[in-house]
Amino acid sequence: MRKSRCDEFDALRPHALTLRLAQPTPTPLTAHDIFAGLTPAEAHEFFESLNEANKAAYKGCMQVTASRRKLRPIFLERKPRAERHQWVQNALSSPVNEDLGLEVLQNWLLGPQRAVLADFLDACGIAHEDGLIDDIPAQPAREKVDAAVEVIAAKHSALAVKIYLNLFQPGGAEAWPDLDALLVIDPRLALQRK
Repeated sequence: MRKSRCDEFDALRPHALTLRLAQPTPTPLTAHDIFAGLTPAEAHEFFESLNEANKAAYKGCMQVTASRRKLRPIFLERKPRAERHQWVQNALSSPVNEDLGLEVLQNWLLGPQRAVLADFLDACGIAHEDGLIDDIPAQPAREKVDAAVEVIAAKHSALAVKIYLNLFQPGGAEAWPDLDALLVIDPRLALQRK
């Protein structure tokens, strides 16, 4: 029988369990946590992907970010793209901009990355409508979660998988402990901590 990815991390699992014991119900990551956890290269990849898929959403993100900083949008437009993207990432990493960050992530996930959602839910055996569900069900078996992560990791960009799974992970009683452990110990899924 093939060992699941979670089994490979059993030696590290006590560390993940310690984190969960210290915080009995995992708090879902917010949009600003996700933007704060991306490397500058990942943020650049994210915004380039958003620009390619939805120019209006990209432009709106730049305009709103500039206006919230009391700047004219031309200020951002004149910056080199990598610098502009890092600047916007820093702005979206602030709790004050949570609403904008969540809207940007939703536009990106429900647009060019929608297949990630559908593939993950299919692999978990969860009924959905084009990648959307009404309520988060109880966690499937550990092996199913592990297999679902492997399916989307093999099929989609590492960035899309990382962002989706960190945003998907519910908090409170609906939390999926095995997914929570993977998000902490799997370097492909973990966000950088500052």
